[in-house]
Amino acid sequence: MFSLATREALKLALAVTIAMLLALSFGWAKPYWAAVAVIVLATAESHSQALYKGWNRLVGTTLGIVLAVVLVANFAQQPMLFMTALVLLGGLCVYLAGCPNYGYAFQITLVVTTIIAAMGQMDSANTFVTGILRIEENVLGIAVFTLVYALLWPQTPADRFFAQLGPGLSELQAQLDGDGPLEPAALARVRARLDPLPEQLQLPLGSSYLLRFRPLHWQRMVQALLAYLDALEAQLASGSTPDPTERAQQRAVVGTLLGLAEARGRGTLPLDEANAAQAPSSAPLAALASVQREAAMALGQLPSDAPRTRLPWPKLHLRRNGAVRLHQASSFMLILVVALILWVQLPVPGGVLFPIMAVSLSSPLVTFPPRMIGVAFVAITALAVPVLIQYALLLPHLTEAWQLGAFYFINLFVIWRLFAGEGAMKFIMRMLGAQLLVVMTTGAVNLVPSFAITQSLTMLVLVYLVLMVVHFGMRLLPPPKPACVP
Repeated sequence: MFSLATREALKLALAVTIAMLLALSFGWAKPYWAAVAVIVLATAESHSQALYKGWNRLVGTTLGIVLAVVLVANFAQQPMLFMTALVLLGGLCVYLAGCPNYGYAFQITLVVTTIIAAMGQMDSANTFVTGILRIEENVLGIAVFTLVYALLWPQTPADRFFAQLGPGLSELQAQLDGDGPLEPAALARVRARLDPLPEQLQLPLGSSYLLRFRPLHWQRMVQALLAYLDALEAQLASGSTPDPTERAQQRAVVGTLLGLAEARGRGTLPLDEANAAQAPSSAPLAALASVQREAAMALGQLPSDAPRTRLPWPKLHLRRNGAVRLHQASSFMLILVVALILWVQLPVPGGVLFPIMAVSLSSPLVTFPPRMIGVAFVAITALAVPVLIQYALLLPHLTEAWQLGAFYFINLFVIWRLFAGEGAMKFIMRMLGAQLLVVMTTGAVNLVPSFAITQSLTMLVLVYLVLMVVHFGMRLLPPPKPACVP
């Protein structure tokens, strides 16, 4: 009845609205924390990835609270040592944030450490109470997100897996159906479809019994498909072409796998093909034979040749892209030092809000290309103007909880639906638009509502100042150029 983009927008708007209204009904002081938790989880590619991200968020929040208490307990009366420790901790967390599996936990650790220490007013008791509130808000946001996304148009990990696998096999089938040579660009598109699948299988598989039954064989099947692509690319690079009989065999096997993917795994493979005893005549056929064998084992048509153990726990990958991550950590430390110097030496408004925003914005921005700073400036300006107009002219007239809920529901739906789709720009507009809405109107959801627009304008000015500092730091330390390959 609704398009995918409309369904996702409805789910996001409903989850955020419920989380904020529940936090208000509980009498919690920061309802927008629960809303931000839902927004961040909604940016994940699948429900399983969102749950994995939620787990990382909880771990990072807990670790950040512990570190905030430690820093406040030891350096509350020594501001220079406190800021030095924060800069060093920030560099470490930004470097660790490059880990493919646990990076988000370290990113949240840094942000939560700064928020809790600053909002706790350098007092151990206040810091602890603020930390507990942060955990409560995050748990509420994750629980509401899980409930809404599980009940309203749910998408299981198996649906996501086969929806990703199917188009890749379909494009491969179209290439094999032709008489001419395979197109390198088409093979690259197929690889782009298959590359994320191993990571998807490492995420929580929830109720997808089909994938949980023998996950190791699904992993092996995907790896064998990637090996098949490697063999096709090597064959294409060497200039050799398969004979028509071999191409027909490949076409038949890929067609069988495509049918399995389109049926979302609700089917069987011809066991005579999966158990083919003759030795394959080429590397592509050998890889396809492995694909069929692993798929048949994953479906339970053949006995497993491996012990039934869970997939290995994802590694930390401390050295992967080490040079890039080290540059990002160095850039962040430089940006934070400049921001802290400005905060100490100049009468920057907003109190501790400026260092909090410096950490929250610069830690993800240093991972983007420098040109994205200009994009972020334009996006924030375009999104902040309608929010400020509504905050000044509309929100003061909304006196009932249901009216407040309707305000957030409609705005979030419009933002998520308007910027639906793939692409970095649309992702940034969705993320910034939703977060700006709940953060810049936070006065309306306080236990004692406040509609002073000066607070929102101050926040906007501080955002622009942080972007200028980030731009300065990234210009001072430009990213390393890739080495030229002869």
